[in-house]
Amino acid sequence: YRILIDLVTFMENEITLKKLKVVCDIPETLPKILGDINTLTHLFTNLMSNAIKYNREGGQITIRATTEEDQVVVSIIDTGSGIDENELPHIFDEFYRSKNEKVQKIPGTGLGLNITKRIAELHQGRIEVRSTLNEGSQFDVYFPVLKSQ
Repeated sequence: YRILIDLVTFMENEITLKKLKVVCDIPETLPKILGDINTLTHLFTNLMSNAIKYNREGGQITIRATTEEDQVVVSIIDTGSGIDENELPHIFDEFYRSKNEKVQKIPGTGLGLNITKRIAELHQGRIEVRSTLNEGSQFDVYFPVLKSQ
């Protein structure tokens, strides 16, 4: 989970430019998950980058990690533009870009969330999103806990 802390440090300039507050709620002791550090870094970099890009100036990003049954859940929560409920079923589709005029101005390929979902699935996990237009989004990534050998 050092990945998450290092990511905040790595993205500090972007966070500062947008005057965002970042709250980390990550316990020091979480169960281990099996994963490739490079691809997991890519997954969380994409979610953090989106939380910054689509946030409002002076907004907040919360990074939370918890344990639910036999899963570790990492949540990235922002106070940004949110996603229209009609678009939610499509945001993980390849090349999908929001029809929202405000969001259209933000550069992107429409591949980030598709790749993020694939990485989660490669780690036997899944990703879910909850969002309210003009209030923000919450992306929850679920990973199975590594069973002791």
